[in-house]
Amino acid sequence: MAYIADVRITQPSAGEFVVTITETEAAASSEVELLDTGTGARLPYPGRIIRCITPPSTGTGATRQPRLAIAAGASTGQVRYEATATAKATKIDEQPVVSLTAESSLFHRSQAASGTDNACTTVYHYKVGW
Repeated sequence: MAYIADVRITQPSAGEFVVTITETEAAASSEVELLDTGTGARLPYPGRIIRCITPPSTGTGATRQPRLAIAAGASTGQVRYEATATAKATKIDEQPVVSLTAESSLFHRSQAASGTDNACTTVYHYKVGW
């Protein structure tokens, strides 16, 4: 099988968005742009990521380290958020405070430690404005 990612962007209240990314067959370099799979919608800017939740995952990778960047295959200077590596347990990062200004795209990687058989879900909470 090949890498598959589903991105859903919902708006539970004014100025707040929840991005849910569900991946199958994820590897360390698997990457998806944060565009809603159904609508093609992007997150509005300026805004900031205020929370990252990584529920338990399955697969060969013992850990994963979600990150957001402003370019596909990003270099270090383009990475806007990178969580600490976490085991296959729920981790909630309440203080990522990643800002999105003029960039209109963000790219997500789960960065599983090993294998290409990882099934991951990552949830980002995003707030419009500063």
